[in-house]
Amino acid sequence: MKIKMPNPCVGIASVLMVFLVLCLTLFGLLSLSSARSDWGLTRKNRESVLNCYAADARAQQVLRQIDGKLRQAGPAGNARLPELFDGRTVENVKLSVGSSREISFTVPAGRFQQLEVSVRPGSSGRGYRVTRYRFAASAAWDGDDRRLNVWQGESSREGRAQP
Repeated sequence: MKIKMPNPCVGIASVLMVFLVLCLTLFGLLSLSSARSDWGLTRKNRESVLNCYAADARAQQVLRQIDGKLRQAGPAGNARLPELFDGRTVENVKLSVGSSREISFTVPAGRFQQLEVSVRPGSSGRGYRVTRYRFAASAAWDGDDRRLNVWQGESSREGRAQP
């Protein structure tokens, strides 16, 4: 009676197949994790863009109201800017008139930024010139300002020759 020896190639093929399945599973999980992260970033980007466009539309409505009041006041309106605009609320946005005779306001654009707008009325009482129209952070950054303990090179020169 002859004893058959197991074929060693069958065992190696099984181990190789298990290794391949584990690798493919790992790559699948990494792809799922990456897709989830990309989806979260896409949602945040979409929210930010929608907030910016909403703030822009609201600022344009405020500018339309300012233009209408300037046209009603006529050329004499330039002398009465603080009376007409300072502290007034238009479209739920508070207006202010600075010492440079610019009408300024800010429109929130999400949690972290706002649209800052300043206009200077024309001399003839008709229209205005936009002097500032920009998005800016709505609050100062409150990050941790501690000094980082970063290695600056070799700190101990004991036992070494000085150059």
